[in-house]
Amino acid sequence: MNPFDEQCDMRALLQAARRGDEQALACLLEPHWCTLKLFCGLMLGDADAAQQALTETARAARSEVAAVESVVAVRMWIHRIAARVCVQAIARRPNRG
Repeated sequence: MNPFDEQCDMRALLQAARRGDEQALACLLEPHWCTLKLFCGLMLGDADAAQQALTETARAARSEVAAVESVVAVRMWIHRIAARVCVQAIARRPNRG
């Protein structure tokens, strides 16, 4: 496949996701899902908490997809959301003192 074709497809997916197409959003996020899972797992130290953070990340992505400026920015954008979700999860934990 021509890399320019792939870039055009990703642009079309981003445009569709901005219009509310959840399947397009899922296709945009899918290439990043493994690294997001690892990232959340490392931040939270718990597989169940990481899975919950991924769910919350996907939910937030739906409402924030309009903020993505370009296809190139998708990776940074989704990791920023995941980081925010994980930090919020950590802040909600009870103190262990």
